[in-house]
Amino acid sequence: MEGFKSYGERTIVEPFHPGHTVIIGKNGAGKSNFFAAIQFLLNNELFHLSDIQKQGFLFDSSNKKVITASVEIIFDNSDHSLPFDKDEVSLRRVIGLKKDQYFLNKKLITRNDLTHLIESPGLSGSNPYYIVQQGQINKVAMEPKSRLKLLYEIAGANVFESKKKDSTILLKAAQSKIDEIQECLLLIDEHIQELQVKMDDFKEFKILDRTCRTIEHVIFDHQLEQYKKKLKKMEEEEQVFSSENMKLNEKIEKVQKTLKDNNKDHKKIAKTINNMNEELRNLNADKEDLLKKEAQLELNIKDLKKEVGIKDEKKSSLEKHLKELNIDIQDKMNYLNSIEPKYEESLKHEKSILKELDLKDQQRTELYNKYGRAKQFKNKDERDTWISNEIERVNILLEKKREFIEVLKDEILLDEKTNEDLKNNIAIIESDMEKEKNSLNQNIENRYKLGDDIRKAHDDKKMWCKRESIIKNKLSDCNEELRSIDQKLKSMVGTNIMIGKNSIDKVLQTFKERPDMANKVNMYLGLVIEIFTCDPECYKAVEVVAGNRLFYHVVQKKSFGSELLMEMNRQKLPGEVTFIPLDGINPHIISLPTDATCRPLLDTLIWDNKYRTALQYIFGRILICDSLETCTKKILEKKYLDCVTLQGDQVGSQGWLKGGHLNNSKSTMKFQNERRKNLEKITSLQSNLQEVNHEIEKLDEYTTGLLSRLQQTKTKINIAEDNNVALENKLKLFKQQLRTNNENLISKKKTLQDNEINLDKLVATKINLQNELLEDFSEKMSSEDEDKLRELSASINELSQKYKKIFTECNALETEKIRLSNLLDNNLIRQRDMLVQELNQISIQKEEQMLKAKEKRLVDVKEKIDEIITDIVQQKNKIASTLEMYKSQSLLIENTIITENENLNKQKEENDRKLEKFMSKIKLVKENIETVLKKRDELGTIPSHELYQKYYHSKTENLFKILERTKNNLKNYSDINQKALEQFEEFTNRRDELKVRVEESLHEYSKIEELIFVLQQRKDEAIVLTFDQVGKNFSEIFNKLVPMGRAELVMKTSNLTHESVNSSVTDSEITERYVGIDVQVTFTGRADETTEMEHLSGGQKSLIALVLIFAIHKFRPAPFYLFDEIDQALDTEYRKAVAEMIHELSHNAQFITTTFRPELLQHANKFYEITYRNRISSIEVISKESAEQFIANDEME
Repeated sequence: MEGFKSYGERTIVEPFHPGHTVIIGKNGAGKSNFFAAIQFLLNNELFHLSDIQKQGFLFDSSNKKVITASVEIIFDNSDHSLPFDKDEVSLRRVIGLKKDQYFLNKKLITRNDLTHLIESPGLSGSNPYYIVQQGQINKVAMEPKSRLKLLYEIAGANVFESKKKDSTILLKAAQSKIDEIQECLLLIDEHIQELQVKMDDFKEFKILDRTCRTIEHVIFDHQLEQYKKKLKKMEEEEQVFSSENMKLNEKIEKVQKTLKDNNKDHKKIAKTINNMNEELRNLNADKEDLLKKEAQLELNIKDLKKEVGIKDEKKSSLEKHLKELNIDIQDKMNYLNSIEPKYEESLKHEKSILKELDLKDQQRTELYNKYGRAKQFKNKDERDTWISNEIERVNILLEKKREFIEVLKDEILLDEKTNEDLKNNIAIIESDMEKEKNSLNQNIENRYKLGDDIRKAHDDKKMWCKRESIIKNKLSDCNEELRSIDQKLKSMVGTNIMIGKNSIDKVLQTFKERPDMANKVNMYLGLVIEIFTCDPECYKAVEVVAGNRLFYHVVQKKSFGSELLMEMNRQKLPGEVTFIPLDGINPHIISLPTDATCRPLLDTLIWDNKYRTALQYIFGRILICDSLETCTKKILEKKYLDCVTLQGDQVGSQGWLKGGHLNNSKSTMKFQNERRKNLEKITSLQSNLQEVNHEIEKLDEYTTGLLSRLQQTKTKINIAEDNNVALENKLKLFKQQLRTNNENLISKKKTLQDNEINLDKLVATKINLQNELLEDFSEKMSSEDEDKLRELSASINELSQKYKKIFTECNALETEKIRLSNLLDNNLIRQRDMLVQELNQISIQKEEQMLKAKEKRLVDVKEKIDEIITDIVQQKNKIASTLEMYKSQSLLIENTIITENENLNKQKEENDRKLEKFMSKIKLVKENIETVLKKRDELGTIPSHELYQKYYHSKTENLFKILERTKNNLKNYSDINQKALEQFEEFTNRRDELKVRVEESLHEYSKIEELIFVLQQRKDEAIVLTFDQVGKNFSEIFNKLVPMGRAELVMKTSNLTHESVNSSVTDSEITERYVGIDVQVTFTGRADETTEMEHLSGGQKSLIALVLIFAIHKFRPAPFYLFDEIDQALDTEYRKAVAEMIHELSHNAQFITTTFRPELLQHANKFYEITYRNRISSIEVISKESAEQFIANDEME
């Protein structure tokens, strides 16, 4: 505390004990002011102070008045209940008549920040029940409404009320929206009514039009039925020839596969286009961000230029004034320099004349004294004796005078040396100031350069992060495709086999992590399907030959296969696995024929030599042939081989035959090939992602380094600014010392001159006395002395005239010199120093650097905008070209499929000439059907199902007649306003849309009402829970403090009924019916003696208030409590009980109390005494014994 109430001096209090601290002191010493200081920081009611209130907090004394007061509190934050990483948090408030500031850890904060800070550890700013002032203990007990308000705050009802208020605002907005829509609906209904009048003719037109179109629908349907019956008959006849078209169907299947692949490619292209559009949206978003930055930068640059202009204008004005002042100073100094030689010369002449005058006057006086001593002494001996004594006295004076002159000369030399040192120091400081200024400017420039580098690094990181996102999206697509392929393989091969593969992968990973097995992992070579590749035309042959053996696991040694199985069993991993150990098989190598019709299947595979044994084991006896006939022929030639065709038909050496249609879309080899390519792509993308992540990490490290350098530069700037201020202060001090020293030096030189004259006088006196000793004693003046006396008198008169004249001249010069010196030192030079200081403070270097940096950044932003605009154009072009490619590819594929379909039809006609005419008829019928369908589709939907049913059973000829008659009638309405219907439909649709919006708004309205209800319900629940817990704690603590007594909190409701803590309060009841909380208490335990608060004594009310505070503490503890003489009105037994309760609660909360009673001292941990001396309060730590002695003495008084 400093300057606060009675704490006029800076007062630092030792840290309080985390348990119970007692503060004692006489009345008026400042205990209440000490508590007021804490409230001054933490109480919301003191956040907004009037000037009169501020004056009341300022220290006021007749000896000393302060203009500011400050209070600082250090909080222990080792539990981090305050949102800071520091173990201690400093909170300080400084007020003056015109200022009121808060500082958190020496940083300026707002009142809102302070409010959030106070509430974060559980303190209340609006109702600080944890601070009880002197004589205010009963206020805590309060009236029922105040107790209810306190309960609301503890329960957090204010939070619910705030949310409820926000929801109410939304509710009003929703209602306003509903009203607006309903107004629109009224207007639309008016328009619809106006259009309704024009609709009469149109209705007649619509009836005829509907009839016409319905009849046309019926006619087309009749024609379709006829064509379909004819087509059905022809199709039934076509079925006879279906068996001859098997090969043609296979070709059609290939066409369908091509179409399916085309659709798959289309999906990929569509996804690519979506990604491109997403990237385009991101580019547009980046462009918008940059445009905002550009606008902000342009505004900042404009403001900076304005600020620089103002400062530059002010600087120019000051420099002009300084220039004029320097000219004036120089003129005055030139004039002073011209006067000083004259003054020195005149002064020298004056001193010379004065010295000569003094000597002659002294000689004349000595002559008078010489002959005066003839009357003074009787004889020569007496005279000589007196002269000898006088000579000794003069010698002593001479010695002292010479010593004084020497000392004075030494001091003058020392002062002159001091002046030189001061001048050197001033020069050094001015040089240091220039260096510091240069250093400051350089660091400011470095700061903005580092800022630019940091922004560039952030932009680079953003670019890399964008690449990272693109790679991750691609990786996600690849992984998704990989999962899809694995799922297809699982469905084709079998779930157990694929699960077994996954289990083997887990076991291998376990082996890699085990030192004893890591070197054996390479003994696993993979699945059979993974160790070779082949041409797609051989897929069917390989699949039918190998079957599920494609998913056998190849290992180098049988023992390693056993170890894999053992580990699978140990880990209880599921799945089915079969191993092919290379050391456990020895396939018989046979020679297979090779010619134009056949070749060994193994020769069609591509594989590494280390897998030879496994592949020979599976494919070594297989011959691939061009047809089944060739298969049969080769088996007849060599009995030890099996044959297979490219279509998957097999012929065994023992005569068996397998074959049939195989679906090309379900090929394990095809999926494995796609899987292999996908894995390679994933590996490549992961490698790229790793490189991108490495670049991002490098940028993060680089940015961290830049931020560190930026912080160091800012620190250097602060140090340079502080150094400049220190050097300026030091320069002022040295200049002031130089002026003072010069004044002292001038004074000492004048004193030296005066003493040297006096020394000469003493020497002359001594010489005269010595000469007188040599002369005879005579009462009569000799003729020589008379002549000398006349000569001296004449000289003295002449010198006096000269001295008077020269003194007048010298005095005038001195007056002018002093006037000029004072004008220069006290006025002009000081003005110049002030102007120079003001010019130094008006530095536009910082603003210019900032302006330069922002202009550079603006250029960068504009370049980026241009780049992004270019990227957007390129991206749009890329999207357009991709779309064009997509469309052209689709058109090309579709045309190709159609062409191929036509070719297939031609082949079909060629293969079955008998069906040529038949197929032509079928085609004609289909075309007729298509024509009819097209015409029917052009009519749209059936206008009227009733009319349709009416005319459906009529003959077609009759329908044509009715149709012609109806069309003739329609000609009468050729001038009908078609737009009337469009407008009618438009307004009708708009009305329907608005009705939907009304329903949505009403739904939203009901949701908000529901939210308000829920908030009210939760608020009620919180209040009821808080009331129950606090009421329970209240009764328990009262019973502990007053064992014979009983007390309870009672909720007052608007219907004047009471509910005690033991009564059932449902959550659905509305909180607003609560009007207060009563306290019913008995100190004797008798139910008939239960009383309410207003009937209790002051001491009993104080006890009830303390019980309420303790009850709240047990429910929601505050970190500390401040009690100012709470035991003043308590009886002795209650004071002891309260002291014990505080001791019990101080284990988990801090208590700071003041007292004049001994009970609170018994269990306290630390003691302070506040004293009041010279109208100033102070506080210091004392021992427990001293505290007890103080209390005892106070009770005796």
